[in-house]
Amino acid sequence: EQDKTCLECLRHNIQSLAAGSRCRVVPGRIPEALSLPLASSPSDAFALVLADPPYREAYPELPALLVQQKLVKDGSVVFYE
Repeated sequence: EQDKTCLECLRHNIQSLAAGSRCRVVPGRIPEALSLPLASSPSDAFALVLADPPYREAYPELPALLVQQKLVKDGSVVFYE
């Protein structure tokens, strides 16, 4: 997510669900987010990935990149809109 209002709402919802220790929000565009050191060990891999890129920017390579960079694990769910 890039929109500040949406990010605030997302973080508020995570906090209200007391899920902060199990969630990580990575703001920004997909290429920049994938360039960050997101998973330093297999236990850091995401169980759930929500990716909603702007419709003018398609990233058909995203699922392969998530696997290649070990950002997902067996059983992970990726919602890519």
